[in-house]
Amino acid sequence: MSHTGGQWEIAWRSHIGCVRQRNEDAVAVDTEQGLVVVADGIGGGPGGQVASSRAVEAVLAWLRETIGGAETGAELEDLLRDAVRSASVELVRVARDTPALRGLGTTLVVGVLTPGQLLYGHLGDSRLYRLRAGGLEQLTRDHSLLQEAVDRGQFPSLEAARRAGVPGNIITRSLGEHIRCGPDTSVARLEAGDLFLFCTDGLTNLVDDATLGEVLAADAPLAATADTLVRLACERGGYDNVTVALVRVGG
Repeated sequence: MSHTGGQWEIAWRSHIGCVRQRNEDAVAVDTEQGLVVVADGIGGGPGGQVASSRAVEAVLAWLRETIGGAETGAELEDLLRDAVRSASVELVRVARDTPALRGLGTTLVVGVLTPGQLLYGHLGDSRLYRLRAGGLEQLTRDHSLLQEAVDRGQFPSLEAARRAGVPGNIITRSLGEHIRCGPDTSVARLEAGDLFLFCTDGLTNLVDDATLGEVLAADAPLAATADTLVRLACERGGYDNVTVALVRVGG
């Protein structure tokens, strides 16, 4: 889907991929208020699907109700953390009421667009990228065993860690029953022409950053760009669900 607000355009897609039997990713968008939430359920089975869908719904609902009362950047960050906490409470309630879903969890990446800036937060390995003046930058840093091995200086890159056998699917921070800490949050200044990509690892595990940059820099219609990203992931195996949300900042 694709919609245009007063200062930005947003397009999003969520695809089951070529292997999985269910889509455990979820995405929720409010174009008018500039809200984007993407999640990737953890653990397989129905728990992952429930966790991601309930999380994006809870975060979006909380922000819709509260965002208008924030007057400063610090207040916005507090509201974003509160939104994530509200989603955690919802997942705890679901797990308590449905024993078969115990242990459910999800990654999360969320963005709040305001005039001049993007406030964002994340848990896990769902990512946010920015394309500016043809250059692609990853704004989030994965909460994963793979990334921690690189951060400790054991390997020079994620690719080197993978080749050495470090598991790529172990998340060190997520949203769910056993959440131990809140999201990392930050603020990015907006410039006309900025293009932001929110996505799950079903995209980034199969499409490298160089290719992502080429696709985003092609300046195609936003909906077509979202379709291209999903198609590339599927053509390269599509062994996971694929979810993308694109935000283009207008002039």
